[in-house]
Amino acid sequence: MTAPVEIEKVDLGAPGLLEFPFVRFSSWLRYLMDTNRFSQICGVKSLPDMMETLREFWVRFEKIHPTHQIFQRFRDGSVIPSLCLPVYSHTDEGRTYQKQGILVVSTHGALGRHLKQSGMGMNFTGRSLSTQFLFATMLRSAYSENEEIFNKLMGVYASDMHDLVEHGVWNSSRTCRLWCLHIGTKGDLPALVKCGLLQRSFRNVPKAPNSVSFCGGICHLCLAGRERPVHYPFEDLKASASCLATKFVEKPWPVPGLPLLLHNLPLEVGKEEAFFKPDLWHNWHAGVGKLWIGGCLAILSESCIPGSSVENKLGWLTHDWRTWCKNHRLAPFVTKIDRATLSYTTSKSWPEGHWSKGQATTHLMMYLQDLCARKVENQTDDPLLHSIVHGTKCMNLFLAELYVQGYWIPSPLARKIAALGFQFCETYERCASLCHERHQNRFPLHPKCHMLLHHAHQLMDDARCGDWAVNPLAESNQMQEDYIGRPSRISRRVAKRTIHLRALQRTILATYQALQKSDDDTRGL
Repeated sequence: MTAPVEIEKVDLGAPGLLEFPFVRFSSWLRYLMDTNRFSQICGVKSLPDMMETLREFWVRFEKIHPTHQIFQRFRDGSVIPSLCLPVYSHTDEGRTYQKQGILVVSTHGALGRHLKQSGMGMNFTGRSLSTQFLFATMLRSAYSENEEIFNKLMGVYASDMHDLVEHGVWNSSRTCRLWCLHIGTKGDLPALVKCGLLQRSFRNVPKAPNSVSFCGGICHLCLAGRERPVHYPFEDLKASASCLATKFVEKPWPVPGLPLLLHNLPLEVGKEEAFFKPDLWHNWHAGVGKLWIGGCLAILSESCIPGSSVENKLGWLTHDWRTWCKNHRLAPFVTKIDRATLSYTTSKSWPEGHWSKGQATTHLMMYLQDLCARKVENQTDDPLLHSIVHGTKCMNLFLAELYVQGYWIPSPLARKIAALGFQFCETYERCASLCHERHQNRFPLHPKCHMLLHHAHQLMDDARCGDWAVNPLAESNQMQEDYIGRPSRISRRVAKRTIHLRALQRTILATYQALQKSDDDTRGL
């Protein structure tokens, strides 16, 4: 009563890791083909439907990535586009015993079911265990002091992806053959740095106003943050920011060579670093969104909210927030708006939302827009308050439009959505500047602000290339954040001595059960 996938062993060259267990995605794919579960890897009911979908997918993909090496293979007939499945990998850490980190590496199809309209959907529908497929788990303590162990594991994963695009995989009866193209890897910024050996990252951000060494850059896609010989400030959030003109001009890893994850893969020539996908979910819901909400609520509490003290004003906000949630039938993940929730210890503090649920950011943004409509609009001439209203509306509309769309967005609409993203970024910079002039510590300019600018810029770039643009949410980690909790929770219920094997075995069993249940789920098909 489990999925018939093969658990293989590899020697990672360290005590306890001489027979490290893993499952190739090719083994998962053969099982899914044998059971006709094309809905879990491409969001369609049958093989003919999948072939039609993939044929159109690669036509659109080529408009945006014309120099990608996969198209030469399509032209010479070594890979059939209507049978080539686009996939993403995901790497992140969950929590196992005593809050220790445990690495979770998985694979999922780029496409999923589309609930709101016909066409290619994002992989957002269904149980995450039925659409994400585990490669391996590894305790952080096993690889944290030896990078070679992690690199060897990534090399094993890359070899499987190479085989899938070079030779494909047959089903058990040898009546159907599929190829796979690994089109990108996903993860939070620390995971991308590790997988890509990135030398330009958020870790280079200057920690003081003056330092002995110059910053070499904070972004793997462009030269933002580099100070010499030309300064490209990452704090510039305008659509015309000088750093955006430096995309792909210099590799972010040691050259010559490529990170192991990219070895022997068809890639987009000259833009190999785009393989490492920035994550809109981490950058907004768990990043800039918390900075924006914290700063906005602190400013509103100081200027528009009734009360004789900060505590009284925050108490008013708490009552109003709970009433709003009740009226909109929403369960408040944040039950109280106080100094701790906003990291607002003193008036000199930099407010920032203190919650872990991404959904809380969404709900609080909706509430913030409603609060501004009642307390700010048509009631003040303060440019800072007007900017807060405008920025909140732009971001809410930006995200609402993205969530309605599927994997692809028609180019005219993509341009409008990208413009909303640019407007928010420029508004955030304006608010930071106004607060700086007023000697208020609000709206800090973090590297995630710059990454948010890239999401809007990439959407606009895609729209200029053809009739369709890739939805930034399709490359986000939202579903994967749910998924990594599953193997992590399982790992807390097995013996630590055999945790790598037992966590893998039990996750395979849990995936089998989730797939059984997904057979009755016809949403979006």
